[in-house]
Amino acid sequence: MTIQSATKRKSVREQVSQAEWAKRVDLAACYRLLDLYGMSEMSANHVSTRVPEQEGAFLINPHGMLYEQMHASCFIKLDLAGNILFNPTEYDINKAGYVVHSFNHAARNGDDPAEPRLAYCRHEYPGGVQQHVQAGARVPGSGGGALVQCQTQAAA
Repeated sequence: MTIQSATKRKSVREQVSQAEWAKRVDLAACYRLLDLYGMSEMSANHVSTRVPEQEGAFLINPHGMLYEQMHASCFIKLDLAGNILFNPTEYDINKAGYVVHSFNHAARNGDDPAEPRLAYCRHEYPGGVQQHVQAGARVPGSGGGALVQCQTQAAA
């Protein structure tokens, strides 16, 4: 019998920058707080944030994980074209979530990269209502005021 040594796999924290890790921790906290306050709907909703120091990259939740299961090491990094740059999970992304969030991140791509970015989408299919809210984006030159966009429409 041959004994093989197991090679230690690097943690997600060891594979990303300190700035990205901090964003991952904040994003996980956001998911947990949304769940705590009853603002989660199974696994088809999305919260995303821009990756610092990586133009056009953002983090989004893996499709299939519940809000209560989110942690800093689970988020998938995408570019605006939908290419997966880093996926530390066995899950994929929700394509609808990618479309909405990439559009919003692309629209704000020229803003100051140091400004925080957070986008939230809530989908309530059984009730026939879909909501898409992007919140937490600071308006440049506004002294830190928040820009909130909301779109609500009845589903057919």
